[in-house]
Amino acid sequence: MARKKKVFIESKEERMMLTIQEVIQELLVAHDEHRDVDLNKLKTRISSKYALESSPRLVDIIAAVPLDAKNKLLPKLKAKPIRTASGVSFFFFFFFFF
Repeated sequence: MARKKKVFIESKEERMMLTIQEVIQELLVAHDEHRDVDLNKLKTRISSKYALESSPRLVDIIAAVPLDAKNKLLPKLKAKPIRTASGVSFFFFFFFFF
């Protein structure tokens, strides 16, 4: 049996904004309830609900966080430093030698 494909009136950009808004709402509810949320699973679930091919980028979510909620959500949304294959990040290399 083939699944019926949902037809949306909204454009792809509008559906992306709806997805971002819903992700932020879910994060605020989770923060108020003091529970952890897997952000990647949340983005994937809501993106598939709106039939998007890709999930919203982290910078788009951060940019859409309301001012009154920034102090709650930004510490949880900020990207952590990533180790490179050599174990030395570019920032450290740049800072150390210049």
